[in-house]
This record gives sequence, C-alpha cells and structure tokens, in this order.
Amino acid sequence: MSPRVARKYPESRRTRVGLLVVPAIREAVWELDPNMPVPTVRSMEDMMASTVVDERFYATFLYSVRQRQREMGIRIALDAPAQDIIRVVLGSGLVLTSVGVALGLAAAAGTAP
Repeated sequence: MSPRVARKYPESRRTRVGLLVVPAIREAVWELDPNMPVPTVRSMEDMMASTVVDERFYATFLYSVRQRQREMGIRIALDAPAQDIIRVVLGSGLVLTSVGVALGLAAAAGTAP
C-alpha cells in the first residue's frame, strides 16, 4: 500500500471496515463445516495496544524490582528464606496491579453512560 493511500485511510477506519466482514466469514466457514472452530479475530490496533500495555507493565515492574535489588541482595546474604524474597517481588507487583485495576475501574465508571 502506498504511503498516500495509508494516510488517506487511517488504521482505525480500515480496521473497522475489516472487522465488519468477520461475521460473514464465520458464517461461510460454518456453512461448510459447522464443527470448524473459528478463532477470535482482533484488529491490529487491539493487538498493538495490549502489547504496549504489557510492555509498559513489565518495564514498570522491572523498575520496581531493580529499585529493591540491593535490599534483596542483603536479604539473601543474611540467609533470608526464599519465600521472603519472593514476597518482596510479588508484593510490589501486586501493588502495581491493584493500582492499575483501580485506575481502570475508575476510568470505566467515568466513561459509562
């Protein structure tokens, strides 16, 4: 696709039009074989958005763990149980996840009609 055409039809418009044919394709496949599983179809935008979110969460989680790396090294040197080290790592991830869920629920509630 030439750059001119890509600029004329942004991804969101092409995605919406492309996803409109999915039910027709599904029905055509099921007419041939009713037992044929048809996978869930997602737009490239959806896939990219979830990938970016995953990468951002991982980067934030990794940063959080790196901030406490010295503390974990000292705990290991002092012969702390492995459960304590795991609790430190998972605890920080749980806090980040809880904050993300709370913010997501607040945003969803704010945009609900």
